[in-house]
Amino acid sequence: TTVPNFVRGAVIPLTALFGLLRPHFGLVYGALLVGALTFFCALVALWFLEETFRKDLDFEEEDIPAPLLS
Repeated sequence: TTVPNFVRGAVIPLTALFGLLRPHFGLVYGALLVGALTFFCALVALWFLEETFRKDLDFEEEDIPAPLLS
């Protein structure tokens, strides 16, 4: 559910950016620039994503006592 919420939240700044670029570059090239910027950001995020293929994912959870409510 995190990724769909991130996409929904990104619509507002991407639309604003398109609105700023459209008068200068036109409809097609403004949309192309916004799409290229979005694609570039996705590739950068993918580049820095940590690989978990051979990583031990068997974590031990510590029992932390819940705070007492008074």
